[in-house]
Amino acid sequence: MSRLPQRVRLLGYRLAVKQVPSGELARIAKDARPMEGLWDDETRTIYIWKRLSQKDKQRVFLHELSHALIDVANWNSQ
Repeated sequence: MSRLPQRVRLLGYRLAVKQVPSGELARIAKDARPMEGLWDDETRTIYIWKRLSQKDKQRVFLHELSHALIDVANWNSQ
């Protein structure tokens, strides 16, 4: 399986991809609930829990990328 990218270009926007500990995910999200990933539209960053298997990281990456795509499409339509 391939590694996750550190950056992604989506409809002209540059997005960062970071693998982080679960505690950092909770801090960024300001939410104590367990989560595997997060799309932060303010920093244009996809965060992924680094302890996941490579297969799960890819699944979470694609899920968060779909959230980013919705936001980026909205930015382009404004």
